[in-house]
Amino acid sequence: MNRLPCPHLLGATLALGLGIAISGHTLAATPIDFRTLGADPSGHADSGPALEKAFALPGANTVYLPPGHYRIACGHSFSTHQALSLIGASQAQSVLRLDKGCTLGGDLMTWNGVGGWRLQDFTLDLDTPATPARRVNAVALYAYNADAPAPLINRVSILHGTSPMLVLALASAGGHDIDKPVITSSTFSLTAPALTQNQCVALTTNGGKGRIDDAVVSYNTCLNTGLQIDGARPQVIGNDISNWEFGTGIFTAFTNGATAPSSDHDCLFVDNVMHDALDRRLDVNRTPHNGVENNCYNSVYRHNLVHHVAGAGFYSFANNSTFIDNLAYDNGAVGAVLGPLPQAGFVISRAPSGPLYQARNTVFIGNRAYDDGTGTQLYGYHEEGGGIAFGAVLRDNDFEGSVAATVIAPGPRPLPQP
Repeated sequence: MNRLPCPHLLGATLALGLGIAISGHTLAATPIDFRTLGADPSGHADSGPALEKAFALPGANTVYLPPGHYRIACGHSFSTHQALSLIGASQAQSVLRLDKGCTLGGDLMTWNGVGGWRLQDFTLDLDTPATPARRVNAVALYAYNADAPAPLINRVSILHGTSPMLVLALASAGGHDIDKPVITSSTFSLTAPALTQNQCVALTTNGGKGRIDDAVVSYNTCLNTGLQIDGARPQVIGNDISNWEFGTGIFTAFTNGATAPSSDHDCLFVDNVMHDALDRRLDVNRTPHNGVENNCYNSVYRHNLVHHVAGAGFYSFANNSTFIDNLAYDNGAVGAVLGPLPQAGFVISRAPSGPLYQARNTVFIGNRAYDDGTGTQLYGYHEEGGGIAFGAVLRDNDFEGSVAATVIAPGPRPLPQP
């Protein structure tokens, strides 16, 4: 795909070197060598106690993980209320690895009510923990009792998780805010896809009880798991998401009964690719594996690609949504299990969640949808509303490479406005 300029980001710069300020992030002047806390880079001794010491350090600290493979035995968990940064030499060189098959009784790493910290240039290998009895988080930031501004996760790999799990979770509640989080150039994976709840990155305001403002989620790779977005003005750019079985490749949260604003609004999605999620089973929520589920009020999707997923390419409920130059092809393998909608490249529909999710004022410009011989993506564009008049604007789209290019549900519908 050709990259498109994103004017929202032209004024932002991310200087990602050690010791350089990044959108308000400044590392401690003298990082602490992980080995001085007792860590063993050979991987023989358990480095879990050394990591516990790092998480217990008072104040803002940076712990440097020199090249090595650091074994973390089962039974450890790590939590802090301080601005602790963990910085390695690179994802390949600095590796924290759990013993294989550990049982995670709760979150593995937690930051509580604190911002201004950074995770950078290392790998956390979960090494296929035992299937959790309940959903857990591998790495979590909670803004439940205090604001947590400007966390940064950059060039980090969190690998080989098992569902139900959120690999990286940022959650707010109690009116508190996670302001300007950045998650970039990182890799998140499950060992295998699963139908139970999991996300590679999950942003949640807990139904609008908290805030997440101006998040940037960019150029990440998510394998066997999808992405959840919530909050005001998120920018989701250049992510590669594949082979999930729970939910959709990109899911944007909704707030039941919301009028205006909802917790999730003014979203920008550019250059994301969702692909190769062809499992035909429905997940625990009876959902086929669509590429995008849009519940973000006042959103823009530009130059995104969805191909070879079991459900629809782009499925939109939110009002005031604009789709420009997106492509959906060879989707719909699940068939007509819930009617024709999962077999379409682009779908708009209304939801019972509230008045913001009636697909009002939806615009499609320059989009393309086709079936390249799979025989599964039967419709280019589909409206389904039980007679509701959506009034969508359709302009310069190419939906002709399907059995039916445009399907409008029965009911009155005004002509698109010029």
